[in-house]
Order: sequence, then structure tokens, then C-alpha cells
Amino acid sequence: MVHAGCWRRNRVTHRIGHWGRRRQRGDRGGERRKDRTRYDNRQYARDTGLASGYNRAVTLMRTSNGRFPLLLGSGRTGAARLRQLGVGSTSLIFSSTPLPVAGGLRFTALSAGVFHTCGRRADGSVFCWGNNSQGQIGNGLPRQFADEFPHSPSRVLGGLAFVEISAGGGHTCGLVSSGAAYCWGSNLVGQLGTPTEICTTFGSIPCSAVPILVSTDLLFSHIVAGGVLTGGSQTCGLTAAGQAYCWGSNEFGELGIGTSLQRTMTPMVVVGGLAFSSISAGAGHTCAVSQEDIPACWGNNAFGQTGDGTSGTNRIRPTIVQEGLEVSSISASTANGHVCTVTKDGAIYCWGMNTIAQLGDGTTTNRSVPVRVRDP
Repeated sequence: MVHAGCWRRNRVTHRIGHWGRRRQRGDRGGERRKDRTRYDNRQYARDTGLASGYNRAVTLMRTSNGRFPLLLGSGRTGAARLRQLGVGSTSLIFSSTPLPVAGGLRFTALSAGVFHTCGRRADGSVFCWGNNSQGQIGNGLPRQFADEFPHSPSRVLGGLAFVEISAGGGHTCGLVSSGAAYCWGSNLVGQLGTPTEICTTFGSIPCSAVPILVSTDLLFSHIVAGGVLTGGSQTCGLTAAGQAYCWGSNEFGELGIGTSLQRTMTPMVVVGGLAFSSISAGAGHTCAVSQEDIPACWGNNAFGQTGDGTSGTNRIRPTIVQEGLEVSSISASTANGHVCTVTKDGAIYCWGMNTIAQLGDGTTTNRSVPVRVRDP
């Protein structure tokens, strides 16, 4: 049996599955789960992948017929209206149990952005659903109003076969087998890596509603799209040698290029000389794991999300996370200012903003160094 553990606020919306307090008439909110709570998936064959975004989580469940996406928790009114649940309904939905994503499609990988979700199929085709105000769905049809957003998976145009995808704030990126990078959605701060024209009805924002090639000779083995729906967003890629390059917004130093340059659409090398095995782009902050299994973060540090024992001072170059952790993976949130990592022995540590108990340490106190997530 495989379990998925989730934590953070469970107020009103049952975001963490069927274990939360149900809202009763006259109730202004549910309890906040300050420690990890186990999601029991015994009714499904096997949980084979988990992705979380703002107000919801999505998992792949392996059955005898393939891997199907299931919604682990639905969002509040705004989230349901933005269609990121992908359950094929135009109604507002609150669910405390998993819901199947509409269409019956089988996916091999998922990525959940702030308000949209994407899935990659075995043939490399990608389908996305949810907020499409800036073209981040990639179906050629940016829309202004939430009622026009796709409420079931919509195929990304271009006929490309992707080996990796990453959904961010207002944009999405992917890699093809050659290592070439493609991005689509908002290009407000150059996060698509190439010039674009205004293509959206949601304000005068440059964007692309279909995948476009990042203008670089670099080839990547990994790509991540970060940022928030409005304002700055960054994109980062790792080469086969582990060198990190980032482009887009650098408002908080999230590109890690060691300067106060505000934005760039040209991929620029992350300074410091570290070689990385993985990288994760958050909301104004970026984190990565070195090839020596050491976590490092840079960018927005308002809540301690760089993990170096400080807060309030942004970091424009990679800073080693305190506590001497050796980790296997790291994830910087695109929805809230926090970071979580898994150590080599399987323990989970988090740091940064904790106002809605997203660190899972039993408190709502922000942390500038890693704290271990409490067991259920």
C-alpha cells in the first residue's frame, strides 16, 4: 500500500483529502492541520506520482488499464471557477475525496502550477487544464474570463513530443528529447526565453498561446517554471553537466546570477560554481540540490525561504541551507513562500513561510532553517 501525506490549512475547502473537518452550516472554517496527515488510498491500486498546486493536489493512480490522474482535494470557490480541477464540470466543486480528471486519459507524469495543471502521456503529448488567461494551457486560445477556461484536459498544440514538463505561475515549459526547451504562456518578464507579441485578452501582456523555442544553443536535462500568476516569474534549466541557467524575473534575485538585473529573456548561468542534480523554481525563490546532495537556495527571503538562518534579506546567489542536510530532492512552492526537501534517509524538512501551517511542524511560526515535518 502507498500513502500520500499532506499538510497545511484545511479551512473550509478540504484541500488535503477526506481527513479534514467538514464545513457545517454556520461554520466559518475548518481546522488547520499543523502536522502531517496521511491520505489512505486503499481503494486505488497504486499511487505513482503526486503534484500539488494552489488549493489542490493531483496524483497518478496505476490501475490495470494504465495511470489515471485523480484529484486529491478540490479548491475553494476561486479555484473551482478557474477549472484547475479538470473534472469536466463548469459548476463550483468542493470534494473531500479524490475525483477522477475528465477524459479518461492516461498520463506518465504530472505538473501542477499555481492555477493550472498539465499531464504528459507516454507518446510525449501534453494536455493541460485550468487557468488560461495568459495562454499557459498551450491550446492557442488564451481567455480572459474563468468561465471560458478549459474544465477538462486540452491538448497542447505544436505536435511536439515532450520528455519533461513544468507548470508554473502564468507559463509552462517542457523539454523534447534533444534537450531543447520550449515554453508558452506569459512572457511579461522574459520567462519564455524569446521575444513575443501581445496575445492575451487579459491586459497587455506579451505571451504565446502555443509552445515556442527558447532562444539559446543550450540543451537541458531538466527544466522548471516558477513564479506567480501575476508579476514576476522565472524559468531555470539544468544542463547534463549540472550547470544551472535561469531567465525571466530577477526582482528578488531568483535567477541567482549575482546581480540586481531586474529581468532577462536570455538564459544566464547561476553563479557560485556549484553543479546541481535537481532544481526547483518557486514564487520569487529558487532552490537546487548539488551533486554532493547539499541543498542551496536563492532569491526572495522575506520569510526565511533560503534556509540560511536569516530572513528579510534577499539572496542574489546560491546560499547553502543550514543544518548540514544531505537530501535527495527539493521543492520550492509556487503558491506560498516555503520550501520542502527529502533527506537521504527519507525524512522531510521544510522552512520559510508557515502562516497556514504549510511546514507541518505543529506550529504556524515562520522558520529560517529547516524543521522536520512531524509524523502523523
